[in-house]
Order: sequence, then C-alpha cells, then structure tokens
Amino acid sequence: MQGSTVLEEKVQEKEVVQDTVWDASSAFVRNPAAQIIHCGDNEVLIKHGSRSRFTKNIKDGGRTRLMGKILRNVYAPTTLEKLREQQVVVDSELEDSLAMIEYLRSQGVLISPDTDPTKAYLDTILGARNDLSTVRIGLVGSGSLGSRIGRQLLDIGAGHLDLLDDRKVYNAAVEKHYFDTRSDVLLKDRSFAECVKEDFGAAGFSERVSVIAGSFDDEDTVRGVFEANDFVICALEAFSSSLLHLVNSVAIDLEKPWISVYIDGSEALVGPICVPGETACYNDFEIQHEATLGSTKDEYLIYKEALSNGHFDATHLALPPYLSIASGLAATGIFRFLTMGSSFLVGRVNRIDFERMSIDYENVLRLPRCPACGPHRPGYRHLFM
Repeated sequence: MQGSTVLEEKVQEKEVVQDTVWDASSAFVRNPAAQIIHCGDNEVLIKHGSRSRFTKNIKDGGRTRLMGKILRNVYAPTTLEKLREQQVVVDSELEDSLAMIEYLRSQGVLISPDTDPTKAYLDTILGARNDLSTVRIGLVGSGSLGSRIGRQLLDIGAGHLDLLDDRKVYNAAVEKHYFDTRSDVLLKDRSFAECVKEDFGAAGFSERVSVIAGSFDDEDTVRGVFEANDFVICALEAFSSSLLHLVNSVAIDLEKPWISVYIDGSEALVGPICVPGETACYNDFEIQHEATLGSTKDEYLIYKEALSNGHFDATHLALPPYLSIASGLAATGIFRFLTMGSSFLVGRVNRIDFERMSIDYENVLRLPRCPACGPHRPGYRHLFM
C-alpha cells in the first residue's frame, strides 16, 4: 500500500483494536466515509472527495483478485459466508478471503455495520486520536447560539454537556425563530438552559446533559463549570467584554482550555481556543483587536462599556441562518481540538462578516507581560516575554 498524505500516514500508524475475532459469520460493510474506485481486481483507490486531501492506494501484492471480487459485492451489510453462498468466493478461497477482509478492515475500507458513521469519519478521514464520548464540555451561554453548538457536539458523540444560562424566555413567539429547538419547550419565564435541556432530552441525549444552577456572570458558578469539565465554551449572542474576561481569568487559574464564540452586530467571532500556558489568552486577543481600530477606537470603547452595563439586552443581532454558520464553524474547530489535539481555532480567531459574507482569520500573539496570563507563564523566560 502506498500513502499520499501525512493524514493518511497517521491513519496507517493507528493501532487497530479488534474486540472480537472475525470469522466467516462476522458482518461487515463498506466505510461510508470512503469512496472506492476500482483500478482492477487487485488494486483500489480510496478517496473521500474529488479534491480531498485524504487518499489511499491499496494493492493486493499476492494478486489473488479477491479484493475486487469482495468489494464489488459489499453494497449492504454482508458476511463471508453469504459471499460464499452467492458464489462470489469458493471454498478454496475462504481462508485468503478472510485475511483480505481483515486487511481491508484494518485499512478502514470495511467496518462493522454497527459502527457510528460519525466515528468512521473521524477515525478514517481525520485520524482522530481521542474518543469524544469520554469528554465533558461546559457551555457558558445556552441561548440561540450556544444551544446550536451544544447540539452539534452531541450529534457527533460528545460525552456530556453541562449547560449554564439562567436568562429567561420573555417572548416565546420571538424566540422560536431564533432557537433551533422545538417551540413547545420555550415557555415564558423558563431559563434558556432548562428549555435546551428538555429539547436535547427529547432528541435522546437526556443522560448526557445537565443544567448548572446559577448565573454565568458569577465567578464561583463559572469556576464550578470549569472544575467539572474538560473543556468550556463561552457562547454569547452579544459581545460582553466583562464576561469574557471573567471566563478567561478562571480558565487561566484552573489551567483549562476554552473557546469564546460571540456575535458582535454584523460579525461573528469564532475563537480563539485558549490553552493556558501554551497559547495567547483572551486578554491578548482583545488588546490586539483594539489596537487595529484606529480612528474608531473611541466609539468602540463607548460601545463596549455600554454593552457591559446592558445585561445582554441585545440578543437578536444576527439572523438565525447566521447563528447556524457561526455554530457550525465553532463545533468543527472544537471537535478537531478534542479528538486530534490541534485545531484551526487554537490561537486564532475566525471573523465572519455577515454584511459582506466573508471569513477572515487573525492569529493571536502572546503579548509580552500580559497582565492576565503573564504571571502564570514559566518562571524561566526571556526578559521581555
């Protein structure tokens, strides 16, 4: 077999753990994340898409022609015994056929029929190293933006989600257009977190979702979220510098990774993922952001102060489709970080401009002597860092 990408090499190096011994009665099916192109009976090309970086060329060095015969007859779950009954293989080929099936399974071409398609994608295409089902995630802000991110992470296998948001539903007729939930869970004077928990429960996630009582601008409550979870998301429908700095300080103190995702009028800012001790913190980002404003900086500072004192009154600044765009980008960056240990959002902000429909990214640098994370950096460092 010849690989063509670094990503493929990671997949080749992964240890294949087989829980059961495969025999002629073991069921298998094609991996739904892989497109199989036959180059003959002894060679196949595996692609994920026409321009995907993932590619594999698999050859049968023994030239038994079994690879082509087997793969051409696996369009639904089947077994080697069924293939024998259909005369795809003969009795004298059973031993070699079983070895070929095990080899194709080890290469991610064939999988068990009960394998989750999402897991198959993460393992095969991304080469995921960590199991997302063991990860606990805290969600500070479970409104129309945060609930979308939470649902998407549960859909791809997140282990547990803690919801924190005591904001109330004041007008269900309006909120039903912004929340991507069933409208009957949005009851007047009910907290956002309770509404979202019921909706997730109806979708089959009741045992994987909990509500944390308290306000998300209370430091002790936020600290409890970080202590109970492996990763924290702060998702806001309006910019709040004070809350983001609060979350940032708790994350640094407890050395837990987190991400900020928020709507700022016609923009959505997704990221950065902050890893205390390794990357820039949110304070680094905000200082660099303000440094680029030029002549509009005074207006910005007035606006920021007004929002910080406004108790999140403006929560419908972005249209529902825009919320879905921002949440999808956030969820993608988060699950890559949690399963692969790296992400395009680590130390980077993706800025979505909904008026121009453009996406820009900004790398966030670690500032010399940052007042937030500077004291927590290693004791032995350059004088100016």
